[in-house]
Amino acid sequence: MNDRQMKMLQYLRKKKAASMEELCRILNVSRSTARRDALELQELGAVKTGGGRVSAVESNAIMRHYKIRENEYVAEKERIAENAADFLKDGITLFMDGGTTTFKLCRIIKNYRDITVITNGIYVAAALAEVPTVSLFLAGGYGRQGLGTVHGEPTVEFLRQFKADVCFISAGGVDIDGIYDASLQSAWASRQMLQNAAVRVLLCDHSKFRHNLKFRLCDFSQIDYIITDREPPKEVLKAAAVQKTEFIIG
Repeated sequence: MNDRQMKMLQYLRKKKAASMEELCRILNVSRSTARRDALELQELGAVKTGGGRVSAVESNAIMRHYKIRENEYVAEKERIAENAADFLKDGITLFMDGGTTTFKLCRIIKNYRDITVITNGIYVAAALAEVPTVSLFLAGGYGRQGLGTVHGEPTVEFLRQFKADVCFISAGGVDIDGIYDASLQSAWASRQMLQNAAVRVLLCDHSKFRHNLKFRLCDFSQIDYIITDREPPKEVLKAAAVQKTEFIIG
């Protein structure tokens, strides 16, 4: 997804819908270019087109395409990854899911030696596959277009074979009742990683707070640390503190 398409999507999320003429004017492009961008965003499941109008797709109940998510809150995700580096050291074994925030850790992991990574993340695996200091284990399973992960019963069974020093997972939403995911099968894989890790770390930017989705991944008792870029709502801080979950904010 290019910068122009990202600008179109951001505009539509604010306005909910716009005519093709309006988008041409805002983006300063021809109608054919605006139409082509809108159709590509429609293929990613981000918008709907018809009748000369383009409307944003509400996303709190679905897993949005990886290419969209990776272009959101980029600076915030990079800061979160920098703070997560405190949990890394030479010789460590990690679980990593396929979230876009977790993916930001890959460039930092390359600075360490003798790291073992177990993941169900397709892009995480691709980023680390040629790193000589990383021993990589990629779970098998079913890959759905745009999700960025493999999942399903074979994935969970594969993950069950490993133990890790630290587990890094991402989430689609966080509220007073815990952590949420838009994909039930991805949630199963993340739960297995959490179960088999000594230290469990959630990486999430501030947009995830007060945002619950279809599937509850876990409650705060299964998370040791939450690394985020902005202080969460007070009620979330209180609910997490009751279950001994610590926030790292920066």
